[in-house]
Amino acid sequence: PDAIVIAQGLAQSPWYQEQISRWYPGEKVILSNLKEAESVSNFFRGNRRTIYFSGDCELPDENLLSTSGWKLVPQGLVLRLVPTTELVPSYDNLDYFYFYRGRYNYQAHYEFFAPDLIEEYAKAYQRIGFAYLKKGDYSSAEKYLLYALSCQPAFPQAYSLLGYLYFTGNRWTEAEKFYLYAVDAHLDLLNKAKEYRSLPGIEESIKMDIANNYNNLGVVYERLGKENLAIDIYEKTLEYNPQHIDAQYNLAVVYWKKGDWEKVISYLEQVLMINPQHQQAKNYLLIAKQKLHQK
Repeated sequence: PDAIVIAQGLAQSPWYQEQISRWYPGEKVILSNLKEAESVSNFFRGNRRTIYFSGDCELPDENLLSTSGWKLVPQGLVLRLVPTTELVPSYDNLDYFYFYRGRYNYQAHYEFFAPDLIEEYAKAYQRIGFAYLKKGDYSSAEKYLLYALSCQPAFPQAYSLLGYLYFTGNRWTEAEKFYLYAVDAHLDLLNKAKEYRSLPGIEESIKMDIANNYNNLGVVYERLGKENLAIDIYEKTLEYNPQHIDAQYNLAVVYWKKGDWEKVISYLEQVLMINPQHQQAKNYLLIAKQKLHQK
């Protein structure tokens, strides 16, 4: 009863603002759209309370938050707003304060509500895992990301983050496996987006994620010495995002090792078409042209 619950999607409606003032007489509640720097600052400084966001909220832009002196940290199923200067040593209260009954697996239920709630747990575990990953606590990050997948096996972001975690730890075989899982999960998501006729922006966003996972997988294959397979994967990257500058540059690097200067030049030129200020591409393009001339 001491909490004030705000429906984010209604916050700009005058009738809802008037309703909030009736529900909480004597309490000054600042409502805002949280999309501009000024409105973000007004909301956080005007409401003299601890502020939490549920998992279904449209979160404020991270840069806007930082500019206003705030950051979001996972706390259970929600995100808590804290000053950027506050150190948060642990996010483990999903272990300590929650009681679990039944099967926490999205695919084990056939009605609407239980899977929806279980997915919120998966998202919470993923946020906690990502927070530990950013802190460099890879052991805790791995544990919570795997928890997320135990709740919701079709969770593309968790697979991607685990792929990155294993890549960072030079665990190439595991990185390969989880980047492949991430690609499959994103492809499934893309098919569903097409089936449900989602907005074009959503489909493009998923394609970008697929391209990024393919590119990371290509780097894994390079580290494993599988250069021909890396080339195939980088080309798959470009199928989903022809402007993927890292994939273009990585292809140039692989062909450099093979001494195929024509392809090196072609890919470096494409890099520079996308970003004319790419200094490494400029430098190596000159060398590649010299080597082709000498050949």
